[in-house]
Amino acid sequence: MHYVIGDIHGHLPRLASILKQIKPSETDTIYFLGDVIDRNPDGLNILSCIMEMPNAKMILGNHEYMMLQTLTADNPILYDAYLDQWYSNGGKVTHDAWKLWTDAQQEEFLHYIQLLPLNLEVSVNGYDYLLVHGAPAVWYNPITSSYDSKQEFAVWQRITLQDTAPNGKIVIFGHTPTQMYQYEDPPKIWTHEDFIGIDCGCAYEEGRLACVRLEDMQVYYSQSD
Repeated sequence: MHYVIGDIHGHLPRLASILKQIKPSETDTIYFLGDVIDRNPDGLNILSCIMEMPNAKMILGNHEYMMLQTLTADNPILYDAYLDQWYSNGGKVTHDAWKLWTDAQQEEFLHYIQLLPLNLEVSVNGYDYLLVHGAPAVWYNPITSSYDSKQEFAVWQRITLQDTAPNGKIVIFGHTPTQMYQYEDPPKIWTHEDFIGIDCGCAYEEGRLACVRLEDMQVYYSQSD
């Protein structure tokens, strides 16, 4: 089976709730759409677990991107600018936890994040899915884009109702809470043409974590904390 899990944002109880429901086996594959860290305290613990899971695949989120920018900055001015942006987006809780890990563990985190792909393609039952955090990297145009790189575009750009999915692909994305497309209480997965948004606001108290199984599009939501 193939499971896709949305933005966790350091919320371990909600991830545990999802894993308890899907009961993944060693032959299953779990895809994480990025933004594992920040806003809640367990981001690095969750990231460490994902790194050790042989059946887990993860893509880069804008929060991992901010963390990487900050912690690899090569001069004080850049470091301060990146740190301000990271903290303004809920990164302080992750940075505080970061300082408790050993130098070797910190290097492992950075190495892992540096190698994360921007998008992943997976085919299940004749359907071709494109897993993205913010938007498909193929949309990036260096001439017209306000972003400085394809990497920055893919993690920060938001999908709109006017967008068209890459030919033949069903795009599953996180990053933009589904409440921005529809109002549901509690938040639910959003579908529109060839787009499926699964960020159900796990970062926030009123949100929850969402997961979808690609074989039959069964959806799962974290239960009450």
